[in-house]
Amino acid sequence: MADSIGASQPAVSAFESGKTNALSQDLIDAMADALGVERAQVALKPRRRRVPARPRLFHCTNPHCLSNLPTTEIDGALRFIPSMLRARAYALACPYCRRPMAHRCPHCKAPVAEGVFCTNPECKEPRVDPPDDVDELGDVREWAQVEAARRLRLRRAARATDHPAASSDPSREPEDPQGDPDAPST
Repeated sequence: MADSIGASQPAVSAFESGKTNALSQDLIDAMADALGVERAQVALKPRRRRVPARPRLFHCTNPHCLSNLPTTEIDGALRFIPSMLRARAYALACPYCRRPMAHRCPHCKAPVAEGVFCTNPECKEPRVDPPDDVDELGDVREWAQVEAARRLRLRRAARATDHPAASSDPSREPEDPQGDPDAPST
């Protein structure tokens, strides 16, 4: 049977054992034709989408994104304070820049926790790397202050409109690291 419909024998065996998701609907249709039975008699159960048991923290790794506030107040270097999203998902797109968000450290793959730096004692790298053009920014301290204020203004504007980040669903709205979404953070 497997050869006649173009499937592997283990997949056909799994299907025959009751694992209806072992074959695609096209292969099931081919099997029904080969056996001379109605296609409607054999149907796939809808695949259940896996959802993590606990919510995960996500953050955007794009240094140009509104969700990351630039600062030099931590150690004098340009750092970014990421806004964290808590969600029961395996993958999320940033509500501001639409890039994939990270739920693991981009350097060591440790799970994300609140803060600017990775909490893995062997890593301690920043969650958001500075942009490649950091040398072209001039006075980094001044740029960080002006840019943080600009990003906060744009966040407020996004919340005032129907931007996805302005949703009343708290699982979709970025949390400011200090709790006040409009206060400059250090």
